[in-house]
Amino acid sequence: MRQLVSLVFERVVAEDEYFKTKDSVKREVNLEELKVPSNVAPKGLRPCAADAYLMFQVSVIMHSPATDCND
Repeated sequence: MRQLVSLVFERVVAEDEYFKTKDSVKREVNLEELKVPSNVAPKGLRPCAADAYLMFQVSVIMHSPATDCND
């Protein structure tokens, strides 16, 4: 898992560096959209950032305490 996280975030950094000189228009990301759990990444994220966002969401769900359906 550590290697996967490291690889995904290295790709995010590389993607940011690549687009730092290519993009003249700043991308806007709706911060409220980031707070809502979804299986779709926010539209303002680039591909590698979207992968990292979704991977992080899955890891949060996996590590959250299980809820008892009988309550």
